[in-house]
This record gives sequence, structure tokens and C-alpha cells, in this order.
Amino acid sequence: LFGEKKKKEVLHPLLKITLNHKQDQVEFVPNVFEVQGQDSKEDEKSNLRAMVTSWITSILNVGGSFRRVDINGGDYRREVVNHPDVRSKLMEINAALDATEAKCFEFREKYMSYSYLWTTPLQETFNEFCEKATDEATETSKSQPNLKMFNSKIKEYRQLQEEIEVFESEHNIGWLKVDSLPVKRAMQSWAGKWTSIYIKHLQDDLVKKLTNLEDFMKNSNDGLAIEVPEGNNDMLTNSMGVIRDIRAEDKKTGPMLESGVLMKQFNMLK
Repeated sequence: LFGEKKKKEVLHPLLKITLNHKQDQVEFVPNVFEVQGQDSKEDEKSNLRAMVTSWITSILNVGGSFRRVDINGGDYRREVVNHPDVRSKLMEINAALDATEAKCFEFREKYMSYSYLWTTPLQETFNEFCEKATDEATETSKSQPNLKMFNSKIKEYRQLQEEIEVFESEHNIGWLKVDSLPVKRAMQSWAGKWTSIYIKHLQDDLVKKLTNLEDFMKNSNDGLAIEVPEGNNDMLTNSMGVIRDIRAEDKKTGPMLESGVLMKQFNMLK
């Protein structure tokens, strides 16, 4: 009808490829890009362009299936390959491949920007962090993880996990459908490893201190249960020492409880 807008043509994917995480790299399978030093003529599936070229070659080889009628020998393959329409379409296909490779490179870079998750040495980096994020023992506190610094790191990686979670599992790039679920799962796993190492350190530290506190309370109760005979100064001194130790230990439990509150905030304690 007059004035009716022409509907935009929808391109449906012709081929499905996968985006994987492998050996510290993010790679397409099959590979979209030509690998330097690899002979694509020997391996038609070495990369996307080699695959498409092999398909086109197979189609154009149809011209070699018909014997020429104007001369006694030969076929029509050269005429087919050199036909203006064929040459034009080949140029369009090469341009489309160039555009697809550029978009695939851009799409892959989105995931490569998170490569620090697996290229940064996890344990070594964490050990260096702990050297800066551990408060020394004082009269009113035991040696304690700096909860502010740990809180900041845990929040950082928790937010990163949430950010990765919303990444799409499939993405269309022109005539390609990219299955990005494998690399997404790998990224989630690495973000989880970074989160866990900070959480586990706090859990282990708190469990160790609670275990020591339980042993201390048991020994203190045993010490307080001993009756002090009248006039026995040695036993009185020992009993007063137990009370002194209890008061000193009580002053140091505050920071430990703060650690428990932080872990409960991140659902690390039930």
C-alpha cells in the first residue's frame, strides 16, 4: 500500500560457533581468525574464512562437471569463476567476512577485558594482600584481618560475579550465532575463586579463634572451680591470675565478633 514502510530484512544465523576459555585465552571454535603460520589450504576447518572458501570452491567446481560443446576439450569452470556476477558476489562475501571478523574481534575483547581473573597469580596476589590487610595484635585485640579491606575486596568480586551473570549466553553476529556460555561459565568460576579465597581466610581465622576461645573458657572454668583454702596465698594468686586472664581475653573478643558480623552480612554464616 502507498506509504507503507518496507520491513527490515532479518538475517538468521547460518552457522553456530562457540566462544571458549582455553589456556589463558578466549578463543572461537572453530577459529574465526587466520592463525599465523597455519596453512588454511591444508586444513579447510582451520578458520572461518578457510571454511567459507572451501564451500565456495566446491560450488564453483560445478563448472568443471560439464564438457565444453564449442571445442573438443575443457570445461566451463573458468567462465563460471570469471563471470561478472560471480566476481561481484565473491567481493560481497569477502567484505562480509571482513566485517564479521571485525565484529567477532570486538565481541571477544569484551571477555578478554576480564583476563586478569585468570592471568593474575591468585595465591601470590592474596598473600601480598594479607601482608597489608592484617592488623597486629594489641593489648585490646588479637592479630586480626583488616575487615574494611576484606569487605572491599569481597564486595568487588561479588559485584563482578553479578556483572558476569547477566552476560548473554548466545549472541548473533551477522550470519553467525555465537555460543558464549562456555566462556561465561569459566569467568564465573574464576570470579568465584577470587571471592572464595578472601571469604575462606576470614572463616578459617574466626573458627581458629573461636576454637581457642572455647579451650580458654574450659580451662578458665576449671581454674575458677578450684576452692582456695583460707591462708593459701599461692592458690589465691593462681585464682586471681585466672580472673585477670579472663578480663584480658574479654577485651579482645570485640574485633572477633565484628568479623562474624561481616561474614553474616555476606551470608557466610547461618
